[in-house]
Amino acid sequence: MRIFKRLKLQWKMVLLISIVSAVVLDLAVVIYYYAAIGMVKKRVEAQMYAETQAVANEINALCSRAGRVPVTIAGPEDQVLQKQLLDQVREIVADVKVGESGYAFVVGPDTGYVVHPLAPEAVVEGRTLFDEAAEADVEAFDALAEAVAAGESGFMVMDNPYTNTRDWVVYAPIGSTGWRLLLTVPVSELMRDVRRLAFLSGYVALGGFVAIAGMTFGIARSVVRPLEKLVGVAQAVAGGDLAVYADVGSGDEIGVLADAFNQMVVQLRDMLRSEREQREYLQATVQDYLDYMSEVTRGNLTARLNVDGDGYDAGDPLVLLGRNLNETTATVQG
Repeated sequence: MRIFKRLKLQWKMVLLISIVSAVVLDLAVVIYYYAAIGMVKKRVEAQMYAETQAVANEINALCSRAGRVPVTIAGPEDQVLQKQLLDQVREIVADVKVGESGYAFVVGPDTGYVVHPLAPEAVVEGRTLFDEAAEADVEAFDALAEAVAAGESGFMVMDNPYTNTRDWVVYAPIGSTGWRLLLTVPVSELMRDVRRLAFLSGYVALGGFVAIAGMTFGIARSVVRPLEKLVGVAQAVAGGDLAVYADVGSGDEIGVLADAFNQMVVQLRDMLRSEREQREYLQATVQDYLDYMSEVTRGNLTARLNVDGDGYDAGDPLVLLGRNLNETTATVQG
């Protein structure tokens, strides 16, 4: 606060307006960032749901054509057909591209892995989502497993144990097959453009801050410089210099103030000049009266005060006094 008090007015204006501008711009960037996150989330969620539904329909149609709805295995022949079907499902799942590194996988009614492009060993081992949830000890993973097992459709954010990333996951049942399809994509990948825009917005905000600071400095100078001139003239007048003039050259309120100040200085000058002239007149008149009295005292009754010439106010008490003294002296002289 002490430093702020010592700053000149123009720098105070620049500092205050710049701080307010920076806060407003930062708030705008934050609001924009979170609004962008919300929009991206809705858009991605809709796209992933649409992709999930399309892939699920394709797999369901494949199984229906193969007469495998629901998918069951009854004997050796069924195992052969099952292998052929799974190969075709793997091809469909492998073709699913969600972003750059997103992928899809299929689980059964018990959430056991049926097709998983990143963990084929989990399919062989018969692992389930519940097994992954128990090992990961992540509440969201357990919730995902329960929702998938219940045949629900949904969307959630959770940690992916296979990629060690924070992922958005969409899940839905695959028609009448009894299987469930899940699509997953890293949050960081989908938010990359948002962060890039946020950084860009930050740079724009910084540029705006610099521009506002520059404009504020220019405006402050246009306001403060005339005030500084006016303060300098006021200080000179306070020091007794009435010859100064506030040359602001501004047509705004400061210019009006400067004109009023100049008129005040002119009036002060006139008042002082009038006072000086009055003082000199009084001093001269008193000296004339003293000289007159001295002459009369020495017996010179012919002495007269000069109070009847031009430039004398007939109503001036001193003129009236002088005339009375002249008449008295003339009377005594006889």
